[in-house]
Amino acid sequence: MNDVLLRADAISVRRGRRVVLERCDVTVRTGEVLGVYGPNGAGKSSPAASARRAPPLASGQLSFKDRVLGQTLTPLDYHRATAAVFQEPLLLRGTVWHNVTLGLRLRAWPRTSATAVRASGSSA
Repeated sequence: MNDVLLRADAISVRRGRRVVLERCDVTVRTGEVLGVYGPNGAGKSSPAASARRAPPLASGQLSFKDRVLGQTLTPLDYHRATAAVFQEPLLLRGTVWHNVTLGLRLRAWPRTSATAVRASGSSA
């Protein structure tokens, strides 16, 4: 059984002439939680933003559950199945835990599943 949820193969992102993400490969499997951290301006948001297709990829491809985004998976179906939490909560007020689990609650995940994610290593 293939347990790969999200795979980025050689993705790169440009903003104008500037390359902000160059040939990034990432694989996220079932049950894994991916966190990216670093100093301001290091490019933490670029992989997440490119996974949301804003800005569009300059090269490479994204696949979700073995379906290639833009080929066998529509952007709308991809957006409905995924969520990203960024550093600056522009619209959300509350704790980090509240903001992170909002995406799970909106997708009707049982509270026990969100609690299991927290127990697996999050220190929100």
